[in-house]
Amino acid sequence: MNLPVVSQTIPSLRLSAVLVIASTAVLVGCAVRPDYPPGVVAPVEQACLDDFRAFDKAVSEHGSPNARLHRVAGFPHLRVTRFYAAFRDDDRLDDDEAFERWVEQLVALGREARAIEWATLPEGGRAEFGEDGLRALHGCAEKLAEGDLAHPERRAALRDAARAADDYSTAKRVVGLYPLTRWGILFGVHRWQRGVQARYTTEPPPDLEGWAWYTPPGAEQTAALEARRLVAGAPRDALGVPRLNDGDWRRLYAAHAPIWLVEEQGGYDRIGAPYWPAPESPRPEVDIAVEPVTYVHRDYTRLDGEVAVQLLYGIWFPERPRTGPLDLLGGHMSGVIFRVTLAADGTPVFYDTVHQCGCYHQFHPTAALEPRARPDYAEPPLILRAPVIDPGQRPVIGMRTRTHYVEHFFALDRVPAGVTEYSYRFADYHGLERLPDGEDGYRSLFGPEGIVPGTERRERWLLWPAGVPSPGAQRQYGRYMTAFVGRRHFDDPDLIPRIFDLREPPGVLEQGGAWPRRR
Repeated sequence: MNLPVVSQTIPSLRLSAVLVIASTAVLVGCAVRPDYPPGVVAPVEQACLDDFRAFDKAVSEHGSPNARLHRVAGFPHLRVTRFYAAFRDDDRLDDDEAFERWVEQLVALGREARAIEWATLPEGGRAEFGEDGLRALHGCAEKLAEGDLAHPERRAALRDAARAADDYSTAKRVVGLYPLTRWGILFGVHRWQRGVQARYTTEPPPDLEGWAWYTPPGAEQTAALEARRLVAGAPRDALGVPRLNDGDWRRLYAAHAPIWLVEEQGGYDRIGAPYWPAPESPRPEVDIAVEPVTYVHRDYTRLDGEVAVQLLYGIWFPERPRTGPLDLLGGHMSGVIFRVTLAADGTPVFYDTVHQCGCYHQFHPTAALEPRARPDYAEPPLILRAPVIDPGQRPVIGMRTRTHYVEHFFALDRVPAGVTEYSYRFADYHGLERLPDGEDGYRSLFGPEGIVPGTERRERWLLWPAGVPSPGAQRQYGRYMTAFVGRRHFDDPDLIPRIFDLREPPGVLEQGGAWPRRR
């Protein structure tokens, strides 16, 4: 692990802040355990731990804690995603090189989270830690990680603690008599699924009048074959994760970007950009007067024993308008995510969509995947056909007015003439976690629990026995619970293998080449 050696003279953050805050840090919801895992803790490491506790308390009180990157109990310098948390039970971590690479990733995720949280602190809060406060914390993280690697007790404790949060509330399920109420919830799920199955097509709507087309920037198009070679030719680290640079990711986003097709009947059907009107605003808004934005993000999953790349494209609408006083599903802000999963050779093998609430999850497997007779989930997944997308074509995601339900998924090489067309731009999803606050600072779109303030839905009064916090509210990636019965997370790296088996589909792979399988 190539972590730089940090001098014993790492600048400690202001001692006064540490003395005031450390005594109460244990009371803070996001604070870490007061005791570090077993093993030798040098004085400089203890000072670093105190600094992290002071910083975490300041962020909790004055900034925007980041819920997308999960905290590691007892290791305040590290963060973890659900993908990297899955390695804690993987035999590959028995290898020193793989373990060091894993820790490097947790350090990098911690650095990313701190940079976002630092940006959301008010100027006075940052001044408390000095001009070099963020750099000092990054240095502390490197130093603590070196100690984690050097002590077997700390390595074992880290492997045990690196867990992604499960936001399902068992207490609510107990109080809500979940063993009984789950049957009513499951009936509602089945009813919704049957409705979608009846309306879903892999063809365009029969009448395109009143539909708006949102197309990706043409200047950034990348040929499908070139994108496939980027993934297939990428070197892999000791964990099997492809090493792709920022330019590679941009080309992949451009190659697989969807066309959004929206039935437009009002401003609530226009794709826009979330923003904060003012620092003290109770809720964010979506600006539809600006250029439409698609927020891109990347992740990884597991596919037939290999690490597979996932590309995510997200959009936001101003609202899902209520149809009347009895409408439980409408409310402020709405949105949809389209995800593309690429096999080891760069071929798309799986698509899915979900709303920004974690609701209405739809699975669209290609011929490369075969649904299992009994998926490994209590709530059956909604499996729909995926269109065949030939080279030169783009996926089109068609959404109904008001509800923004995905009811059309088809492929197209060009937008028809004479239709309403907008061009959207790409933006990094991370930018939503440090939006301008309307004055001189920054604020995350998401609250400390990963929920967008002011987007609560009335359905929460009926669905709370499912144990999902605020059902229907818009959420942050990494906090999408996609089932009301049982437990299922959108970013679970074992999601696809628990529902599908991978097979070799003749004729699906273009341009030749063998299907990559681990025997």
